[in-house]
Amino acid sequence: MNIAIIGGGLTGLTAAYELTKKGHQVSVFEKSQILGGLAHGFKEKNWLWPLEFAYHHFFTNDKSLIDLLHELDMGDNIIIKRPITATYISNSINNTARGNNFRISHPELSTKTNNNNNNQRVAEQENYFTLRSFQNEKNIFQLDSPLSLLQFNQIPIIDRLRTGAMLAFMKLNPFWQPLEGITAEKFVRTLGGEKTWNLIWEPLMRGKFTDLDTTVAASWFWARIKKRTTNLGYIRGGFQALINRLERHIKTQGGQIYPMSQISQIIPRQRGLYDLKIETDRTGKQKYDNESPRSSSGPVLQQFFNKILLTTPTPIAVKLMSKLTSNNVTPRLSLDSARDRRSGQTMKQFNNMLSIPHLHAQLLILETDKPILDKIYWLNISDETFPFLALVQHTNFIDSKYYGGRHITYIGNYLPEGHPYLTKSADQLLSLFKPYIQRLSPNSKFKILNYKLFIGPYAQPVHQLHYSQKAPQLETGIPNIYLANMDSIYPWDRGTNYAVELGQKTASRIQSLALI
Repeated sequence: MNIAIIGGGLTGLTAAYELTKKGHQVSVFEKSQILGGLAHGFKEKNWLWPLEFAYHHFFTNDKSLIDLLHELDMGDNIIIKRPITATYISNSINNTARGNNFRISHPELSTKTNNNNNNQRVAEQENYFTLRSFQNEKNIFQLDSPLSLLQFNQIPIIDRLRTGAMLAFMKLNPFWQPLEGITAEKFVRTLGGEKTWNLIWEPLMRGKFTDLDTTVAASWFWARIKKRTTNLGYIRGGFQALINRLERHIKTQGGQIYPMSQISQIIPRQRGLYDLKIETDRTGKQKYDNESPRSSSGPVLQQFFNKILLTTPTPIAVKLMSKLTSNNVTPRLSLDSARDRRSGQTMKQFNNMLSIPHLHAQLLILETDKPILDKIYWLNISDETFPFLALVQHTNFIDSKYYGGRHITYIGNYLPEGHPYLTKSADQLLSLFKPYIQRLSPNSKFKILNYKLFIGPYAQPVHQLHYSQKAPQLETGIPNIYLANMDSIYPWDRGTNYAVELGQKTASRIQSLALI
């Protein structure tokens, strides 16, 4: 078969790898210059390894990813460590009251830029580390093990025990289906207790999901707890090493990969085949480089495909597929009443998918001469007065020697469409965030040497009640058009392991359909 894969993230690349192994002709079309989606990396001068634009690690039970690394002879590239996860807890329960969320109310940001950001410092004092409290900051607590939870004296012992029992239930319970009919808020309040919810979970939920926090299903919460391991994994050479290895194998196995090739239209042809149209700019010139496909007719490829796999975010995929269901484009879809019904069901499925809320990932990446956090890798912010959701000190997990001795920190947010932060520059965001970073690291002296801003559109689907009724299915209802993306992996939350697993399952299903 001749198969087109639209989207060069890990799901698309894994599917292409599996399908080319089976001898199929596969063409991967990626709109950007770099493959890998949110896992793709960049490399600065004097760095030994590239760094992901969005923070990445994997769990030790991520079987699909680990097995793939071994299959690609990258088993020796696996790094397993036990980093520290901690939580910044508000010193006032009043800060968690609904309506006080800094990121939701988003006060006006200054539009002035500061050209001296790279030279700013914070107060100099000596750092120290203990099990429960870090950096002489009484509001930061390690909460990543049963022992650390029992030592967390900010809530009564009975609530600590209730919370521990709730988390143990999540770990041991294999059944998520009954949980998608109850909100995470109700579930945690009932099992973990009101005080635990108010102090820890509500600010985290509000921070991540903003005004949608009360609609998130307990099945999402179950998945987050179920899969989590205290030991975390990383890939020697970064996740870009995996992306590069997949690209090499796909090409060796006869596949084609076309960067800078954004698909603007899927064109139906005779005998159930499809062609693709490449996006053009305002001058009518094709938006692809010398490696991209060309045809004498212009942006229409004239390469007929038996099957098309979409791995783009759902809103983009639906936009492409909706054109196929319009009467003007494919009147043959309405030749009889049965097809009319199928077309109506397909449009209903599209509407369900479009009703899934999405959040955009925003990462401000800092390079500093000294670490901002002492020992902590991942710091959740359970304080709604902060303008960001998490601070991730990557080089407290992976040695800074791979990044020219510089210390790497991600400042992370999930933001809804239209949020003002999405329009702000790196300078403006850094100016806003710096006082809060200093609160988290009051005793450290560090210099910001460089910083970058990255935004990942539609990165996080919101798993609301009965999400399984909306989750995209592989078979779209349009003949030979398939869809596989992060919205499809429910009940699991997004992650590289699930991207790989989805690519493998999708390739297997397409292969089996080819044999029918």
